[in-house]
Amino acid sequence: MIDTVVRDTEGHISCGTDAAKVLKRLHQGRCQAWFDFNNPTEAELDFAFEEILPAHELARKDVQEQEGTPRLAEYPNCLVIVFHSVEASEMDPAGLTTVEHAAVLGHNLLMTFTYDDRSHFVEMHDPARHRSDGLALGTVRLFHELLDHQVGQARGLIENMVGSLESLGDVIFTRNLSAASEHEIMEHILQARSTALRLQRVLGPQAKLLRNLADEHRASISPQERAYFQVTLEEAVHQDSLADLLVALANGTMTTHLNLSNYRLSEVMKVLTMIATVFIPLTFVTGLFGMNFAHLPGTQSPYAMVAVVAACLVLTIGMLLFFRRKRWL
Repeated sequence: MIDTVVRDTEGHISCGTDAAKVLKRLHQGRCQAWFDFNNPTEAELDFAFEEILPAHELARKDVQEQEGTPRLAEYPNCLVIVFHSVEASEMDPAGLTTVEHAAVLGHNLLMTFTYDDRSHFVEMHDPARHRSDGLALGTVRLFHELLDHQVGQARGLIENMVGSLESLGDVIFTRNLSAASEHEIMEHILQARSTALRLQRVLGPQAKLLRNLADEHRASISPQERAYFQVTLEEAVHQDSLADLLVALANGTMTTHLNLSNYRLSEVMKVLTMIATVFIPLTFVTGLFGMNFAHLPGTQSPYAMVAVVAACLVLTIGMLLFFRRKRWL
């Protein structure tokens, strides 16, 4: 699927124009254009890299390969930037997922590629968004606006996840948790840790990518335009630090949860051990006097039963007092 946004030489902006018509006007030098490819087919990729912008074969490879890491590559007639957006996960409302996008910057031309069923730039297809900014200021500024929008919307999601993980850290201190609850909590912690590691793996290289765009000289980006990437870089660096915080928080929460689980288990084992210890001498006494010998000393006395019960009570109370004195109870 191909969506288009076009700005002609008179400043008029239109969206949804047929891609072939846009290409004709672009080759005539009569417009600036943005081609947004969503789940592109091989035929659409051929159209992009053979008709719209004949580019080095490695440029197409950069767009097609979903390596999972932000990166930047410069070719004679274009600049290829692979970046990621952070979005709420449809599978788990409390989790986050990352979506890879590829952008190709050429002369008066921007192409974006996303291998996903949803259109992630649909808000930018509104002509009103391009009246005073976006494509009205050039394809580089349009790309910056797309990138800045994707980077900016991630901050709230990551901060919400930090808050959720902190709340989960409070829940693990709840007493009398059931085994099912502890298992569910561990699942949440492991999922949060997995998400945090994925964010760390993505946001670190993305901050480096933005630093390259903001600091290094490139023919397709003017010094004035690089200044805009510097602002987005600051946000990307902040998000990278949030990802590091998430990893540390997830690891700390998981360690604390495991320690608390082991502590609760040891408490249960201590109680069971004490119960077993109390019953060991009682079992010995009752077993001894329960043997089927014809002449067992003391069994003929009318007070034998009382004496055995009294001895068992004394043993039980004595052991409990001993445990109490040792602060085992």
